[in-house]
Amino acid sequence: MKLLKRVISASVLCMVTTMVSADTAPAFTVRIQNPYQATPQFTDFIQQLQGLIEKRDAKAVYALVADSFYYHRDFGGIFNPNLSAIDNFKASYVLDNQSLNEGSKDYGWYHLSEHVSAQKFQRMGKGDICGPAEAVPTSEPKNEDYYFKWVYIDGAKVRVRAEPSTEAAIVDKLSYVPVNLLSYVMGENLERSQALRLYVEGKYVSEPNRYWAHIDLLNGKKGYVHSSFIGTFLNAKLCYTQQQGVWKIAGVIGGGD
Repeated sequence: MKLLKRVISASVLCMVTTMVSADTAPAFTVRIQNPYQATPQFTDFIQQLQGLIEKRDAKAVYALVADSFYYHRDFGGIFNPNLSAIDNFKASYVLDNQSLNEGSKDYGWYHLSEHVSAQKFQRMGKGDICGPAEAVPTSEPKNEDYYFKWVYIDGAKVRVRAEPSTEAAIVDKLSYVPVNLLSYVMGENLERSQALRLYVEGKYVSEPNRYWAHIDLLNGKKGYVHSSFIGTFLNAKLCYTQQQGVWKIAGVIGGGD
């Protein structure tokens, strides 16, 4: 939690140039549209929300949902205009473990935590602040498969490991380059005490979890990167708004093309 303020207050990367060999993939740049520099009040709100997630305090989280809660790009048919804002939020993030089977318990909390732990935010069309911020290629459009299969390394000098563990050998170090996503796997559980070991030039793992991305580096190598350092072109986002000077959870923007 104490690390988050350092992350959010850092300068947001607006333009990133990739460094992939022309023999393996076309070089291109990605940028974040309308990047948002977090204010101290917004940072405090995010920290408050993260604290409630850690405590599994669903009632307190629901109290932070705006009356006008929305779900845009709702491909799964989750949003019901006849329900209250809180009920629609509950449908978006199922926090009541009693309603879930054993294998799905805590999934809603993990899903919410991933969104709240965003390290970059952007201002959307109506002025809401959403995260994680979405990078867009600045070169000519690619086909649909490109956006589903490709991701980019969202960090500087990020260690690529031979196995999904911080103890595994380092295969390479990458900075903001596109890679081919092969799969997500369960790996070493990153406890908070281990998060510092993944520190790379101002970026921390803000929420411990066990997901690693198996990636093809496009230079003959393959390896694993912790999911906190993977950016996609199709992010789902959690959005926030101010109501009478108080920050609230505004809504969800679904991922997809």
